[in-house]
Amino acid sequence: DSIIKYNGKVQDCGIFITYHLSNFIFNAKSLLDSLAVMSKHCFSINVNGGDIDLNKKVFLEQLIVKEPNFSNIIQNKKEWIQSVVQWRNDLIHKKGITVVPVVTQCLDPSYEELGKMKVQMMVQTGGIKEISDMIKNPKIKKPYYQEIEPFCNEWLNNSRDLLESFLAILYQK
Repeated sequence: DSIIKYNGKVQDCGIFITYHLSNFIFNAKSLLDSLAVMSKHCFSINVNGGDIDLNKKVFLEQLIVKEPNFSNIIQNKKEWIQSVVQWRNDLIHKKGITVVPVVTQCLDPSYEELGKMKVQMMVQTGGIKEISDMIKNPKIKKPYYQEIEPFCNEWLNNSRDLLESFLAILYQK
C-alpha cells in the first residue's frame, strides 16, 4: 500500500518507493524462509542450517519424498522463487533497485505543464544489474522495466498461493 501511495504523487517519490520495495522483497524472501523452516519441522525433513531453503536441491529432494503435493507447488513456483532469491541477494550485496519515472500519459502535448503528465514509477525486473556490468559485457540484456503495481501484485499472489497451499496441506494431515 505504501508503494502505491507514493507512486507518482510525491516529488522525489522514488526514494520512498525504493525503501518500501526493498522491504517488500526482504519480506517475500522471509516468507520463503519461514515456509522452508515450517516444512522441515512439519514434514520431518532432515536438513540443517543454510540447506533449509525452498531454493536448495538437497531440501527439495527430501520434500518430494516427504510431501509430494507441496513439492509440486514449489516446482510450479520455482522461477518466481529463484527471482525472489536473486533480488534479495542483490539487495544484501549493496546493489540498489532502479526505480524510474516514466510518462505514461501527457495531457499537454507542448510539455509546458508537468502537472498535466501522468507519471508511472517503473521498477527494473529480472534482478538488479549494475550499469558497469552491462557496459563491460554487451551480452547482458538491458534492463526491462515494468510498472511497480503489477510487479508487486504478482509477488503477493505467489506468496499467498504458497502460504495457502502449505496451510491446506497441514490442515489435511
